[in-house]
Amino acid sequence: MTANLSAGDNFWASRSYNYLTGTNGYTNYWKTDINSLNNYKYKGGNVKAEYKINDKNLVGINYNYSYSNPIEKGESSSAIFNEEGSLNVASNYQNRNKRKVHNATAFYDLKLDSVGSKLSLSANLMLNDANARNFYNTITSETISTFANPISKYRIYSGQADLEKTFSKIKTESGVKYTKIKNDSEFNFFNIENNQFVVNTDRTNTFFYNEENYAAYASASFKISEKWDAKAGLRYEYTTLEGISMNDSNSAKIKYGKLFPTAYVSYKANDNNTFSLNYSRRISRPYFGNLNPFKFYTSELEYSTGNPYLLPSFSDNFEFGYVLKNNFNVTLYYNYNKDNWDRIQVVEGNLKYSIVKNFYNEDQAGINISYNYNKLKWLESNVFVNGFYAKSKSYLPEAVAAPAGYGANFNLDNNFFLNKDKTVTLMLGLWSSIPNRSGNTYFNGNASLYTGMKLNLMQKNLMINLYLNDFLNTNRSKGTEYYPNYDVEYFNKGITRNIYLSVTYKFGNNNIQGATKQVKFEESNRAGGGN
Repeated sequence: MTANLSAGDNFWASRSYNYLTGTNGYTNYWKTDINSLNNYKYKGGNVKAEYKINDKNLVGINYNYSYSNPIEKGESSSAIFNEEGSLNVASNYQNRNKRKVHNATAFYDLKLDSVGSKLSLSANLMLNDANARNFYNTITSETISTFANPISKYRIYSGQADLEKTFSKIKTESGVKYTKIKNDSEFNFFNIENNQFVVNTDRTNTFFYNEENYAAYASASFKISEKWDAKAGLRYEYTTLEGISMNDSNSAKIKYGKLFPTAYVSYKANDNNTFSLNYSRRISRPYFGNLNPFKFYTSELEYSTGNPYLLPSFSDNFEFGYVLKNNFNVTLYYNYNKDNWDRIQVVEGNLKYSIVKNFYNEDQAGINISYNYNKLKWLESNVFVNGFYAKSKSYLPEAVAAPAGYGANFNLDNNFFLNKDKTVTLMLGLWSSIPNRSGNTYFNGNASLYTGMKLNLMQKNLMINLYLNDFLNTNRSKGTEYYPNYDVEYFNKGITRNIYLSVTYKFGNNNIQGATKQVKFEESNRAGGGN
């Protein structure tokens, strides 16, 4: 049995801007500067339990609970110019959100023989209850005050059975899985007039979302010879989904079935050299928040919304790999990504909004190189380089694909051991990226340095970690989005230069393991983003 409790109270601030400027003869602009301050409070707990019935049977449960109630505050100022003239707008907001999440898993493992064959059954449940109180003020020649109360309730259920069967030279894996997702959300919107809350029926809405996914897969790994290994698999998924927006009687019903093959072959020339070839097809489903058609207003003139017609994206991936002495890796890859989505910005007179849409396909080819250096007793280094060429093609007139071009990422992590026992370690590292393109966005380059110390004392029962992140304060997000009649330059800079100090002391019987099995619940990740 394993249990933990946690609580936190975090503060952070950010400043950003979003500068829209007309192109192709258009002289319009929409320039917005934003400052925000956030206070994120949370508490949660986890309990895991496993019971070994006998040498062949294992059962277990895993339960997580989390509660958060962040406060978000912000101010913005916008300068707008179009064919109707110029307008200066100031706005501010204060949001108070509450979110409760229950996440539970139960599993049963049955060993079928002594060579590794196993049957695994698992069931997952996630319950999410979110409630927010959002106040907005928009100031032009007059002040307009509004209040929004979005309520979201996600329910995710899944169950699966996996069978691993080992024969003399072949290991097979097969399984089935069922997932059901329900999202019942309300968006209550009020105008504040003379301190009275008046329902705005045009903006108030209820949204129902239902999704069911049926999946089955089978794969086989086998040894062709002493030097050749191979693996092949096939997965089929059938999905039905329905989104209903009650305010405008809008609904979307979508059904699709897809096959996802995988194939892998490797050749071990000798103990120092291994080659591999890999193909896989994958699916990426949108976050629930990106499917919700609610209009989240940051002022009377600006809002963001989701898209109930948003579809998943698919990718075909090819890789050729080479490994030298188990610590030098080179991978050549090519990816074709179809129906990618992103958030795009739209201007209609004195109204600007952003919406998530599938709008581009992308080809990407590149090379990954990684190396682990450990030849010196006092130094361990890990180097990773990724260089690539990307070309996007937009198939919607609302967005223009960024010019094709090269990009690269670089990571360097160093551990300097300051004593023979390696109990005192100095950390120093760097990550960086050069400018790159994807979809309709050009991303500027970025870089950050970190350092820190790790101490392992009292026979490694006392651990002290001191970590300084982005100590040159260079990390920020900056780039340009392209549209037919305007470009948008964006910038965001948060508090990235942080100091972390942790002190951990272990006591008691170190031979006790506790519950250790990890059960995947991938669908729960879709509830965490895209708001």
